[in-house]
Amino acid sequence: MNGALFRSLRECLGLSRAWVALKAGVQERTVEYWESGKKEPPLDIVENLIELDFAFEENSQRIADEKDSGSVLVRFKTDEDLGRFLPEYKSLTAVSHASFVFRTYCKMRLLQKKVGIEYVDCDAYFAWLNGRKSTSSLLDEWAMDVFRPKAGTVH
Repeated sequence: MNGALFRSLRECLGLSRAWVALKAGVQERTVEYWESGKKEPPLDIVENLIELDFAFEENSQRIADEKDSGSVLVRFKTDEDLGRFLPEYKSLTAVSHASFVFRTYCKMRLLQKKVGIEYVDCDAYFAWLNGRKSTSSLLDEWAMDVFRPKAGTVH
């Protein structure tokens, strides 16, 4: 994979060079070399990013197919909030999660479904949980409770 394609894949996934470097066990400068074409990225790193891209693609399509028109997708402002409320995404960044959310949004729009994206108000969500452990399903339920009145204005 050439440098331009590798960088495009990384950016499409919403991943920073620092994140890729950390997961690959290399210096950030090495990732810069891969992206500039000075060095070829290792096949296992390329395959891992491609697998993540396929997972994003499959899951965003599944969610788009399952969700009703008028749904609200939520994203987090910080990595800490993402890890706190959706521990299954803790290994990713809030930007990467946002990339996934936007893919889902686009797929829903292609299906002619009304959909919006809103930020999670973590304090309000935490209070709403009332001691329950956060899950994707509960987050969806909270978002619909909070943002459903705006559903008529969803784009």
